[in-house]
Amino acid sequence: MNVRHDLPAIVDRCLDDLATGRATVADCLARYPQHRAALEPLLTAAAAVRRTPRPAERAVDPARRARFVALLRATPQQRPRGLRLPSLAPFALSYGLFPRLAAAGAPLAVAVVLGIALLVGQPATPAAASTLTVFGGGVEVQVGEAWSPLADGARLSAGARLRTTAEGRALITFPDGSTSALDPATEIALEWITAGGPRVVRIRQFSGRLWNDVVTDRRLGATYEVHTVDAIAQVHGTVFETTINNGQTVVSAADGDVDVIAGSERVSVTRGQLVRAQAQKVAERAAVRAAGSLTIYAPFAAALLAPGGEATGARADGAVFRQIRGVTTSNPGDGPQRLDFQRLDPGVYTLLLRRFGEGAGDLVLESDGVEHRITLDGDTGTARAQVRVTLHDGQPAIELIEDRPQRVQAERDDPVRVVETERTRNAAGLAVQRERSEQERERARPTPPPARLVDPAVDAFTRGLRDALAGGDAAAIRERLNEIVAAQDTATVQARLLVLAALAASDEAASRIARALAGDAHAALRARLVEASDTLAPAEVRARLRRALLGEAIRVLAATPAGTTPPTPVQAAAEAFSRGLRDALSRNDPAAIRERLSDVLAPQDTATVRARLQMLAALVADDDAANRVTRALAGDAHAALRTRLVQAAETLAPAE
Repeated sequence: MNVRHDLPAIVDRCLDDLATGRATVADCLARYPQHRAALEPLLTAAAAVRRTPRPAERAVDPARRARFVALLRATPQQRPRGLRLPSLAPFALSYGLFPRLAAAGAPLAVAVVLGIALLVGQPATPAAASTLTVFGGGVEVQVGEAWSPLADGARLSAGARLRTTAEGRALITFPDGSTSALDPATEIALEWITAGGPRVVRIRQFSGRLWNDVVTDRRLGATYEVHTVDAIAQVHGTVFETTINNGQTVVSAADGDVDVIAGSERVSVTRGQLVRAQAQKVAERAAVRAAGSLTIYAPFAAALLAPGGEATGARADGAVFRQIRGVTTSNPGDGPQRLDFQRLDPGVYTLLLRRFGEGAGDLVLESDGVEHRITLDGDTGTARAQVRVTLHDGQPAIELIEDRPQRVQAERDDPVRVVETERTRNAAGLAVQRERSEQERERARPTPPPARLVDPAVDAFTRGLRDALAGGDAAAIRERLNEIVAAQDTATVQARLLVLAALAASDEAASRIARALAGDAHAALRARLVEASDTLAPAEVRARLRRALLGEAIRVLAATPAGTTPPTPVQAAAEAFSRGLRDALSRNDPAAIRERLSDVLAPQDTATVRARLQMLAALVADDDAANRVTRALAGDAHAALRTRLVQAAETLAPAE
C-alpha cells in the first residue's frame, strides 16, 4: 500500500473535492495541516472563483503545446509522480482559475495547473463525442433540472449527466473503442473525454454499477478514471467493474491491474481481486471466485450473447468486445479463444460460433470442476449453442444445454452490437495484415519433398481393426488379426504389428483382443500371432502384444503375470508417451500435442527416442490424427520442432 503525501497529489485531491462538493476549504486544510501555508491561498482562490462564469473555450495552440512539452522535460517538479493530469484541468478550465491562482501567490500550484492547461488544452471537442447503445429499458440525460429520454445511437459529449431506469441497460463507446456498460439504476456524469491524442476519459459515478473495457494506451497523459464519493479507479488499459452499494464503492479487476485511490491511500487491484472503499478509505481487500471458462480449440470466433442483448467475444474480422458484466475473452487470433466467467447473472445465454479458418476441433466448458466437451466438425460454418447460468449458494453454475451446436445460416443482421471505432478498424487491419503475411510466407516457403505415404494396405488394416475393436465384434477382430499373419512380406507384418501394439495400449481394446482369441478354437491363430510378435515386432512393444494375445489384459495387469517379461523402462516410457499423445490428439489441443511431440526428442538414449517415434508412427496412421499433428506443427513459430522431428525420424525410425 503506497501513501501519497506529495504536495501536487494533495492539491489535486483537494481541488477535486472542492469541485464536486465533497469537501470545503476548511476540511482540506484540517486534513493536511502540514501543508496549510501552501494550500490555503490556493484553495481560498479556488472556492472564490467557483461562481465565476466559465470563459469561452479556445482551440489548442500547437505551438504552446510543443513549448510546454519541452518545458515538461526540463523542469524537475513537472516529472510524472502519480499526478492525475486530467483531473485538474477540467476544474481549472471550468472556473477560470489561472489568473486568480497567480494573484494568490501559489507558485507550485500555478505551475502544475498552467502546465496541464497548456498540455491538455480544453474539454472534449465534437470529434470526441461518444456513442450510446441502449440494450433495453430507458436511458435519460439531465437537461437543466429535468431529465429527458435518450435514443439508441445518441451522441454524448463531456458534461453529459445520464442515468438508466430500473430496467435500463446501456453501453457507452468512447472514441478509442473503450466501453462502459451501465446496469439498471446507474447514474453517471461524463466529465472528460478527449480523442485524437492520448486517450483521457473521466467518469463520475453516483450510483449503480459500471463494467469497463478499456483499450490500452501507454502514451504520456493517457488515462481512464471512474470517480465515486469513496474512491478513484484509474487504469491505462484493462477490464474492471465499479459498484456503489450500501455506502461503499467496490472495485474489482477482471483483467489487468486497477489503481484504486482512496483518500491518501493508493492500492493496486489485480485480476481476480476486489477492493471495498468507504469514506475515502480502503475498507477491505478480497478475492473474486472464478465461475468457470469456455475454450474454443477450433478456428471459430465465439461470442456470448446475454438475454438483454449485450455480448462478449470476437468477430471473425478480429474485433474483440467485452460488454457482459463478469465475462472476459481472449483474442482467437492469438490462439484458442477463452471466455472466462466471474460473477454472472442467471439466465440462458446464446453462444454464437463463426468460422474464420479451416478445420475441426472441440468446445470445452469447465465449471465447478466439471468438464463438458463438444466436437465441432470441419463442415460447420455458423452455429449456435445455449448456455444456462444458475445460482447455487450465491455462486454461478454454468452448463451447455445442447450436446452439439445447432448449425444456422449466417444472419443478415448481426446480433452483436459493436460501434465501429478506431479499435475495430485496427483489429480488422491487423487481421488482414496477418493473413497477407501468412500468404507471403507460404509463397516464400520452399516446396517440401513429397511425403512418404502410409501403405494403403496398412491404412485399411488400421481402420478395419479400429472399427472392429470399437464395436466389440470378436469375429471381426479375429478377421483383422488374421490379416497380420496372412501378409507375404515382412515389412507389412511389422507395420501391422506396430498398429496392433498402438491400439492395444488401451486396457479395453487389449481385453477385447484377448477375448476374441480365447479358447482352443483360436489357438492356432493365437500361436501364429505370438510367434510373429516375438520374431518381427520391435522389442519395446513385444510385452504389450503378448499381454493382449495371451489373455493377460483380461486381468487388467493387476500384477505382472507369472511367465511374462516385465516391461523395460524403455517400454514403460514409450507406453506413457503413447497415452499422453493419444489424449492430446483426442482433445485436438495443439499446445498439448506439441508438448508431447517435444517429449519424443527429450530422452538422452536412442532406444527411447526410437520407441516413441514408432508409437508416433502408429498413431498417425489415422488420417485425423495425422492432420491434427500437421496443424499443431504449422507455422514459423514451430519450425525448429518440426525440423528436429523430421531429422530424428529419418535417422532413427525404422524404414517402414
